[in-house]
Amino acid sequence: MNRILASEKLIRTTRRKFTLFSLIGIAIIIAISTIALSYHESVIQKQENMNQLHKALSKQILLIRDIAIFSEQFDSKLAKEQNDKLRLKFNLLIKSLHKENETFFQILKATDSVAFSDLEKELDKKGLRNAMQTYLDRAKILGTKEKLTDDDIKKNIEYLSNHSRVGVSDLFTFANRQVERIDRGSINQLDNMGSILVSLCLFGVVLSWFFGMRPVYSAILFQHEKLKDAIREEEKSSRSRSEFIANISHEIRTPMTAILGYAEKLENEDKLSREDRKNFSRIMKKNADHLMGLIDEILDVSKIESGKLKIDRSSTDLPQLLSEVYSSLNVKAQEKEIDLRFINRSEIPKVISVDAKRLKQILFNIIGNAIKFTEKGYVELIVEFDNRYNKLKFLIKDTGCGISEASRTKLFRPFEQIDNSGKRQFGGTGLGLVLSKSLAKQMGGDVVIAGSRPGVGTTFQVEIESPPVSGSDYMKFLSTGVAEQESISTDDENLLKGRKLLVVDDAKENARLFKMNLTAAGASVELAYDGFQALEKINSMKFDLVLLDIQMPGKDGYETLDEIKNSSFSSPIVALTAHGMKEEKDKMAAAGFNGLITKPVKADVLISSVVKYLNS
Repeated sequence: MNRILASEKLIRTTRRKFTLFSLIGIAIIIAISTIALSYHESVIQKQENMNQLHKALSKQILLIRDIAIFSEQFDSKLAKEQNDKLRLKFNLLIKSLHKENETFFQILKATDSVAFSDLEKELDKKGLRNAMQTYLDRAKILGTKEKLTDDDIKKNIEYLSNHSRVGVSDLFTFANRQVERIDRGSINQLDNMGSILVSLCLFGVVLSWFFGMRPVYSAILFQHEKLKDAIREEEKSSRSRSEFIANISHEIRTPMTAILGYAEKLENEDKLSREDRKNFSRIMKKNADHLMGLIDEILDVSKIESGKLKIDRSSTDLPQLLSEVYSSLNVKAQEKEIDLRFINRSEIPKVISVDAKRLKQILFNIIGNAIKFTEKGYVELIVEFDNRYNKLKFLIKDTGCGISEASRTKLFRPFEQIDNSGKRQFGGTGLGLVLSKSLAKQMGGDVVIAGSRPGVGTTFQVEIESPPVSGSDYMKFLSTGVAEQESISTDDENLLKGRKLLVVDDAKENARLFKMNLTAAGASVELAYDGFQALEKINSMKFDLVLLDIQMPGKDGYETLDEIKNSSFSSPIVALTAHGMKEEKDKMAAAGFNGLITKPVKADVLISSVVKYLNS
């Protein structure tokens, strides 16, 4: 009995001690946890401030570089419109730099930390505020003063350029080093937090440390490293985009120089021979076509990145499509004395379901590149069809310069080329392969490098999903003869004889050009430069067909169409527009237009299209 009582007393004493020690332990853990939590929050806040400082410094460094680059474009001989645009962009950069500089010092001032206060004092001693204000003042001279002498412009450009490399730039480099020093101190504080958490482990919370706080600690470090990587990646992306912009600017300005130059010759030279005029017009047209190609590429890449590019499949004559590609590219191949040949490795269907425009675009890009990078030998297209998976495959082989292993990773990146330098041998935007790969993927395939050896040649493989149309014949041998489409001769002055047309376009030069082309085919043409004039003429005259622009001031094409349809007018109304996207075409069809002609349009296409809509 006494043993039982003693045992019960021991149990009660042990229970009291366990409860007491548990309460003491919990109190200590709560106290240490509270301290640890407060310490943790202060470190996190410091890390966030560090991240903001890093971001503000990086942005200022990039903005200083951009200001120096833009300043070099100032010239007293610039046209007013160009000068105004340049000043607008330049002043936006100055405002951004001023804002980021204020943000940087606000973070330093608002942060309750001795290290940050010391850094602010040290930067004031170094004169960063004054140097930055002087830099902004010198930049504002270029951005705000209307009339500067060449000498003043030169002095300010030299000042901004020099201080983008030394001076202000050196001060920011010093600031960045000091921030990194504080950052390292912050990392040490994070390490100390580990010791506090180990103390908690001594009170029985090993699992809490291992499964709770340690991942948080690791996440903070990981996040910090990720932020640094993101800044480096952003800087790299900025450089790539800057190089791309410089490249595309060159690609646009080069043909524009030819177009403007020869246009000036045609305007000012009264004694040019007929042959010279034809040659000048031919050169201007060639360069204009090149510009349209560049614009189409950029728009297509933009649509792909925004997810708005749609694939429009239809029944397509494959041999006809390949013949058109061959006939267009063979001219370039013959100019370089390269053998261009198309062959098939297996039987191929004659009619397939595919987006013909996009397939042509892919083949033009890949084969065109092969011709561009081949100086001698041949370029060969091998076509085969996989019946099991309804896949059409193309192998494009060339005997060109080849691609090194290190350069292949750049090929399918937007805004990047193997050679982005100003000394590159071959032109182009670098978007062709990126665009081709994206288009092929949207059509259930891909574009890859099947093999390449520098100095020997390259083979690209293009694959797309293209099921044959039911009942289609198959071909054993592919012919690359030039298959000409039937076209309506536009030389006949009687094609539109007796027809009265109304052309509505707010761009007066375009409207007059369309009138000249249609009048040459025998039509009687009236012009209207907005929707209001169009309605007046329709109400007072009779027309066999109306060509109606979409984007016009005051009353656009859709509003004008609605009012025409509410009248007694029953002749065809055709949209004549620069909007070529599928969504816009669908919108025009749904609005009730009888057809669509996309600008820019050649004279023969304009006339043949009008004839088609008149006879439909």
